Amino acid sequence: MENKKTGMIFGKINIIDLVIAALVVCVIVFVASRFLGVGESEFVRAQTVHVTFFGTSSPDFVSPNTNIGDTVWDDHINQSIGRVVGVETDESVEFELGNDNRLHRVAREGHESVFITVEARGVVTDNGIVLGGTIFAPGHSTVIYAGWGKYFVRVYALEIVE
Repeated sequence: MENKKTGMIFGKINIIDLVIAALVVCVIVFVASRFLGVGESEFVRAQTVHVTFFGTSSPDFVSPNTNIGDTVWDDHINQSIGRVVGVETDESVEFELGNDNRLHRVAREGHESVFITVEARGVVTDNGIVLGGTIFAPGHSTVIYAGWGKYFVRVYALEIVE
């Protein structure tokens, strides 16, 4: 009877098969890193961007709690996304059904619309800007805290600063 355990690890795995499997894994990792961009740090690809958020109606006592330089926290991704570089307010944007069965734009007393521009570091993609693993693009809705103000907003505009 011949010894079948020669060249085996723990009597079960052939050393040559193990080397071949390791080479195949290395080739797959190499190809994936080249074609999928895996391995390139997001920090290296990140650019400075301005993201303008628009809130249609917030109580008018909220915006005085937001100032230039305040940190902006996104409630959905649960992390800071940048700093406030601009705050503008205007009449609230609300709609109500009129007697003619049509929607009419009205301003709600005690409320205002708000544009908050945030400077952030993000990765620019074909579909928007990635901040904290989430793609932000015009129309994206979220909840942000800017300073001590809480806002229900949509992304209004994106601008690459660099």
